[in-house]
Amino acid sequence: MTPFLILFGLLATVDLALLGSGHDALRWYTKPFLMPILAVGVVVAARWRLDRARAALVLGLIASATGDTALLRSGDGAFVLGTLWFAMALLCYIVAFANAGRGRGLVRRRPWAAVPYVAVWLAGSALLWPHLGALRVAIVSYSALLTAMAICALDLDGRVVRRDARLVAAGAALFVVSDSTLAFERFAPALAPPHAPLLVMAAYAIAQGLIVSGLAARREPAPPAAVRP
Repeated sequence: MTPFLILFGLLATVDLALLGSGHDALRWYTKPFLMPILAVGVVVAARWRLDRARAALVLGLIASATGDTALLRSGDGAFVLGTLWFAMALLCYIVAFANAGRGRGLVRRRPWAAVPYVAVWLAGSALLWPHLGALRVAIVSYSALLTAMAICALDLDGRVVRRDARLVAAGAALFVVSDSTLAFERFAPALAPPHAPLLVMAAYAIAQGLIVSGLAARREPAPPAAVRP
């Protein structure tokens, strides 16, 4: 997986440089290929034998790549299309997390761990609501799905070692940061942080890399010891 992560990091750096320098047209040769590199890496790391978690992850990466390509275009239609593809990616990630960790996860043991995520969703929705216009329901619903994905990432346990679980949870949290910043940049620019486009892309690339690193390195449980008669 490491060579693919390195290649992904290099291409993401080039994409960020093109974005920062205003060469948006050249990003057609960088951004659409970021997630496919990770997807191929997952497949190769699994030796072409994908379990449910990794299969869902690969489908999520493919949906993300399609969303990335849609968002390279301007206009409301491209934005809505990209949002739909990313909604599919989030659903795939939720399925991946559900199949990667079983048992009593963090949220099931400590429900209060989800409170900060819900609070961020409520606060962001309240701030954006007056600016969303006809897309209010769609954007708030998407952000609810995004929040659910991040909360599900907290619940990995059992077959995911602790370090890998932390990578996935951190990646999901950064995904929330990226998409939230994008929403403010598009609908309420006055509330967006400085250099929002760069922050959106940097957080997104790191988020995907962390999620893939955590799930691709997931260890299967050791088989039960044989019981002697």
